[in-house]
Amino acid sequence: MQKKITILVVEPNKPAYVKTIDHTLEALQAEVGGLIEPVYAFDDTAAILCNEEGKLKGLPRNRGLFDSNGNLYDILQGTFIVVGIDNADFVSLTEEQIERYKALYRAPVKWVKWGRSIMMITDEPPTEKDNHTEMVPKDHDFYVYPHSIAYAVMNNEVKEYEKSMRQNEKCATEIDLAIQQNYDIDHWCLKKECVVPVLKKFVYDRICWVLVYYIQKHPSDGRISTENRDWANTYPILSKLVYDADIYISSHIGLVDLFATILRRKAAEVKQLSVDIQYYATRYIPDFEDELKVLLNDVKANHLEEMIMSQKTDQLCSLLQRFIDDRSKDHAVPEHTVDAAKVLLCRILKAVHIPGTVLKLVSKFGMDFAFWRVTNRHPDELKEILEHLFSDTDEDGISTEDLTEKLKVTRCTVETIGCSEDYFSPNFPADLEFCWDTMRITDLREKPGLKNNGGME
Repeated sequence: MQKKITILVVEPNKPAYVKTIDHTLEALQAEVGGLIEPVYAFDDTAAILCNEEGKLKGLPRNRGLFDSNGNLYDILQGTFIVVGIDNADFVSLTEEQIERYKALYRAPVKWVKWGRSIMMITDEPPTEKDNHTEMVPKDHDFYVYPHSIAYAVMNNEVKEYEKSMRQNEKCATEIDLAIQQNYDIDHWCLKKECVVPVLKKFVYDRICWVLVYYIQKHPSDGRISTENRDWANTYPILSKLVYDADIYISSHIGLVDLFATILRRKAAEVKQLSVDIQYYATRYIPDFEDELKVLLNDVKANHLEEMIMSQKTDQLCSLLQRFIDDRSKDHAVPEHTVDAAKVLLCRILKAVHIPGTVLKLVSKFGMDFAFWRVTNRHPDELKEILEHLFSDTDEDGISTEDLTEKLKVTRCTVETIGCSEDYFSPNFPADLEFCWDTMRITDLREKPGLKNNGGME
């Protein structure tokens, strides 16, 4: 039997250090300050000896114990030691073990109570790879905080973490609602437009964050497709980053998987569309790069793909339409450049697929115009409503204010998306046109150039 053994001592709020002590029960008990309790937390011939009554005596929290998935399952309180094991005896650590466990316990930690949770925060400064710079301000609703609450506490970013987490929780609720409202009970499937209402309210990155977190919380569930699981695994292990989140989706896990599949397919479509727009516009549209920076800044998006996925495309469509209008008048411009712009415009409208109707309001002489989106009415429904509103009137004209009030009576949800003062083209893509001088309604859906949904040549 060894007379001396070499161990590792780990005290609260201190880095681990090596110590040689007598190989006796009394010496081991002296190091932990009481009766010893072995904890076999490692996959090699080493064990932790801690104070058996550490929690009863309220000794200071020291280090955490984690399972194979990296989840915290217990906290060691008071000083503990790491020793080698040989059959039923405690022995000296090997040189390799000393280096391994010195590295594991090299950094002091702090314990912070946060809501219903207790977090372990290392005192080590964040590494360079943890630094994140985003175009979207950290206090903006669009900003998706990419780190844990522990990182937020250390970097004085708790407010940003909380704001982003609350948005994540709202997004999860919206995904749940979209699944419930778009489930086709006759065919046992989700409608393809199920992602639209969620994309209209939340940026694509946040929706992905919530779905990835959900998928990673079900690591062995066979109802999640291999493709979606592989996609989720390309992200950091978010379940380790979130300590106090109430991100809950109550829908059947198979439907959540279908929702993720539809979203990924939509993202692939939009990614190719973004590449085509960038390729075409930088070649033919003057100052496109500068125009794009302004558009991205207006909608708080980091890139063109994100802007399209977030359903913020009105100004982009207007930019393309103005180019079409200007080049159509210039006979020196090759016709294929205008045709390509029309195709891109149609692809944007098809990809975004915002529900509702775009209503163009014009005066008799076409000198003034505005664009409204009636979000809860199909073009045929809105046309019928307008015809009914003015079928029995003898008025020669109507103001936009009066029209707004009349539409509110019919429970139409109206939002203004542009007017002449916003430099919107008079030919901005619209479904219906209403002249407030003559009260004439025109269906614009058969306008040449807007029905071509093919790809670029």
